[in-house]
Amino acid sequence: MGPRILRTHPDGEAFGVPTDIRPWVLLNEYPALSSIEGSIFISPEPEGGYRAKTKGKRIEVRFERPLPADRTVVITFGSGISDIHGNQMEASFNLAFSTGETIDRAAIVGKLEWITNPAATWIWAYPLDSFSEPDPRRDKAPFATQPHIEGEYELRYLPEGFYRVFAVADARRNRFWDSEQEAIAFPPGDVAAVQEDPPVVNLRMALCDMKPPSLRGVQALHRQALRISFDEPVDISELRFAAETQKGITLPIIDAYLNPSDSTALLLTTAPQREGDEYTLHLNGIADGAGNRVDSLIATVQATVVTDTSGPHLSWSYPAEGEIEVDTETDVRVGFSEAVVLTDLPRAVHLLDSTGEQVSGQWSFPTSGLGIFKPSEPLPSGARYTVNVVGDSLRDIFANFSRDSLVSFNFTTMDFEWLGAITGVIRSAEENLRVVADRLGGTGGSWEAAATETGQYEIGKLPAARYRLWLYQDRDGNGRFSPGRMDPFTFAEPFTASRDTVRVRPRWETEGVELFWGQESEIQSPNSE
Repeated sequence: MGPRILRTHPDGEAFGVPTDIRPWVLLNEYPALSSIEGSIFISPEPEGGYRAKTKGKRIEVRFERPLPADRTVVITFGSGISDIHGNQMEASFNLAFSTGETIDRAAIVGKLEWITNPAATWIWAYPLDSFSEPDPRRDKAPFATQPHIEGEYELRYLPEGFYRVFAVADARRNRFWDSEQEAIAFPPGDVAAVQEDPPVVNLRMALCDMKPPSLRGVQALHRQALRISFDEPVDISELRFAAETQKGITLPIIDAYLNPSDSTALLLTTAPQREGDEYTLHLNGIADGAGNRVDSLIATVQATVVTDTSGPHLSWSYPAEGEIEVDTETDVRVGFSEAVVLTDLPRAVHLLDSTGEQVSGQWSFPTSGLGIFKPSEPLPSGARYTVNVVGDSLRDIFANFSRDSLVSFNFTTMDFEWLGAITGVIRSAEENLRVVADRLGGTGGSWEAAATETGQYEIGKLPAARYRLWLYQDRDGNGRFSPGRMDPFTFAEPFTASRDTVRVRPRWETEGVELFWGQESEIQSPNSE
């Protein structure tokens, strides 16, 4: 066990404390000196700063200047404080006192999810009468606390008013958010801190990608193909591009699509390049999965007159080779190393059942290098399937046949004999609620479903396992939890997490699982654990 605080000076919630006070806490064992720096948070931040001194088992705070009169002061001794053996405190400790005759007692409470290091994680609160648009990258929060090891937190001894709350994994312990390296949780909204029935603000930690894609390079693959590489997967739905020589001669671009096996690579099919030319490419509308967009990208590439003589090959597939627990309503996706003659796919790619019988269905072609086959009917459960790609029936757009005579991959659909379901109702239901079941242990995985207007929900096709349920309000209607962002600032979607777990048994519907919206959810079911 880590250190425990036995005594404090002054007493907690003391009034009329002198402004030249030297507060201290007494531990039950000797603290490690290196763990103290960066583990103490004082609000309001003392003018002139402070020093933390140790005397045996005592940690004393010495202010460089007297504290302001008639103010509530809160000193948080963080859980990063450890003993000389490296054992950390189980939870942070708040010493609150007042240099006046009253003490602030407003509060904000909640639950923090997806914590990796509680001792380095802080919840920061910004009063909106002082910060109109608080930015944790540059603004130090006047108020802070740390979560308990299970994620619950309490921001207490606040002046009444409106606040914006963030949680930050402050690994550098400098009271600023390093957006490139440190996880953050954005709030679902601003709240009013009050004494009675304080507002609940649940937060969910995540890394926040704020950098748009960067261009790594351009390569001429052959006389009618260019490859443009980025440092992360990109979205080209709003792509605009042009290519020209220094003399202003345009290189026509016939097609642009993402490499199916590598979404960091953009492939361009061009008109024939001319020997000796150097092309300047102008790219606009490139974005990443987080919505960070970049325009005015410029790159140069030397033309090549090498002719493409190699045919396409299968570079990516879904389901993947050997995949199990595949949904019976799945489609089959095949991606190729280059643009193919799409009309070849129906005769070159075959989905076969365990008897070798070809499965009927319909093809669609989102891009020049990707085909999607949708079976006419859902596949039987617990069945093994084979996908054959016959190379001598498959050509690229330059009429080169694949050199692979036959490529095959197999997958197995989920076996309904090992599946169950969870059904129930959400009390105090809001609109657009979705229920998520996270599988615990093993390979993990998440399943979710939308709740009805009356709060009824059903999550089916769940492998037998234990699950934790949580809810979120899908305000933007995109069918997934949106964690918020900084630029432009966007609130996270509100969520509520359950405390307990639910066991799903094979061939069994776990019924009557009640969830509660607007507070930490407590499952009510005979199958909860």
